[in-house]
Amino acid sequence: MPSEKEPYELIRDLVAERASWSDADVLAELGQLPALADEGDPVWNDEVYWIDFAYRYVALSEVAAERRLRPAVGLLLERACNGDPGEMMRGASSCLRTYF
Repeated sequence: MPSEKEPYELIRDLVAERASWSDADVLAELGQLPALADEGDPVWNDEVYWIDFAYRYVALSEVAAERRLRPAVGLLLERACNGDPGEMMRGASSCLRTYF
């Protein structure tokens, strides 16, 4: 079922949901998130994949950057996809720069 919200709204909502979480909870969710599929993988054609994995990844990277959670850097890099589906990975460098 297609979402009625735009991607930025879905990500914003995911970030807001995690605002009250502890750092440990944020890191735990990130640790449980599987690595994103490579850009050429057909799963990127499925909106559910974007909502369940890609937007969560972006939201968690934003939360981690805001909190300056250094332990998240490795987890984010391990889960980053090969390629740039939907240009979503372009913001990753700015989130990661927050740590340095």
